[in-house]
Amino acid sequence: MNISDSKKTEHISILHISDLHRNPAQCVSNDALLNSLESDFHRYSKEPIPIPKPSLIVVSGDIVKGLEEEDPLNRICLQYDEAADFLSGLANIFLGGDKERIVIAPGNHDVCWYYSRASMKQIQIQDKGVMEEKRRLFKIMLEGDSNIRWSWSDFEFLQIEDQTLYQKAFEPFRSFYTSFYEGKRSYAADPSNQYDIFDYPDINTTVVAFNSCYNNDHCNTVGRIHYDCISRAIRTLRDPQYFGRLLLAVWHHNVKGSPLEADYMDGRCLKNLIEAGFSLGFHGHQHYTEVVEEYLSCLTGDKSYLISTGTLCGSRYQLPSGKPRQYNIIQIDQGQMEAMVHVREMKESNFELPIWGPGSLGTENTSSLSIQLHKTNIQIVRETAMKSHLRQISEAERLIGSREYALAIEALKDLDEKDGIVRRLKTECYINTGDNKEIIRLCYPPQNDSEIIYCFDALWKEGETSKLKTLLDCDKVKHSESRSIQEAQRKYSKKVK
Repeated sequence: MNISDSKKTEHISILHISDLHRNPAQCVSNDALLNSLESDFHRYSKEPIPIPKPSLIVVSGDIVKGLEEEDPLNRICLQYDEAADFLSGLANIFLGGDKERIVIAPGNHDVCWYYSRASMKQIQIQDKGVMEEKRRLFKIMLEGDSNIRWSWSDFEFLQIEDQTLYQKAFEPFRSFYTSFYEGKRSYAADPSNQYDIFDYPDINTTVVAFNSCYNNDHCNTVGRIHYDCISRAIRTLRDPQYFGRLLLAVWHHNVKGSPLEADYMDGRCLKNLIEAGFSLGFHGHQHYTEVVEEYLSCLTGDKSYLISTGTLCGSRYQLPSGKPRQYNIIQIDQGQMEAMVHVREMKESNFELPIWGPGSLGTENTSSLSIQLHKTNIQIVRETAMKSHLRQISEAERLIGSREYALAIEALKDLDEKDGIVRRLKTECYINTGDNKEIIRLCYPPQNDSEIIYCFDALWKEGETSKLKTLLDCDKVKHSESRSIQEAQRKYSKKVK
């Protein structure tokens, strides 16, 4: 956490889009789509109560349509190239070209069924004891991580025989993800790590994008987030640098459906997110905008809101009855803990040249909805901890200014040394008290140019020749353009010869 966090922007605006998959029969081009969204911005920014330009873009899955035919990889890659060009165009229009401010989660269309089909084989059942064997297989299939599937199209049980091939179903999405973020981000192959954290200190917001397609394939359309992804993300967010942040989550699947539907997600996992302090969840999949209130407990009052949006690029064959293409803009006032959801929808029947305007939310004749966000108990605890953290840092800075270094170290003793300011202040105290052992403990290996210089001096004075040689040989030192580091390198290279 930085002291500068106290100057964060409290008002943010989020462009929420989803289900970018395009039907070749009614396909909208990138140029037409980008032009339509930019034109709509000029409309809604001049409304009686203007809607501000987005500061973040959230994409809640289904980046491509995907294909079921054999050997589809080349055509899927072309779809991802088209999507990447579109999202890059959005970044240029709304975000000054900063693609890090686009949060992307995968959807069920991003699962390549070619691989899931190739990984499975039919289970042969002997004529004798057919019903008993089918009951046994059905019971196994209902287990959480089962490798048994039922194919309704062929009325047969299948078994995943090649897990490596099965997990390659996310390879096209993973390649797109790494390429889009220019190698700064990558998507894990391991399903238990398929989430990503986007932290924006300047707007006091952290967004976690989850994969809700765990074990999703051509036979299993149920949405699910791997339980380890949720627990690991929550554990990371316990770090003090996230205290006081507005926490948002993104995934693809809706959390309710009709009795005849199976392609939605069990919403019980949301209880963990609410308890962890997430105020809003964004998803797509159902192809229409909706705002749902989700409670952890009616007794405690802890709750969150789930916001879905419609398809941005889908054809009329992919739209629910009576629903047009849609996207959302969400304004958030963190000071007042309020959010305003604005629905935008396509106003013309020409799918190739869309025109957008105010939409309708659910069955209500309104295009906007105001919701009061709720602070959970854990958020209140974290805010209290953050205030205490800032008080301790402020006191340490006062003591350092008075050259009371021992007292300053005492003031900082309970704070996490991974925090950049805590680390810097402690290092300053150790330098002024000549505590080289503590400098080495705290700063080796060094994280920045200043720490490299401190480590050079401390390692030499403490006779840590082996570590000094390692430091002299590291890339940070050998390729540094800093004159101070270059001079220190020459100085200590002569000494350790």
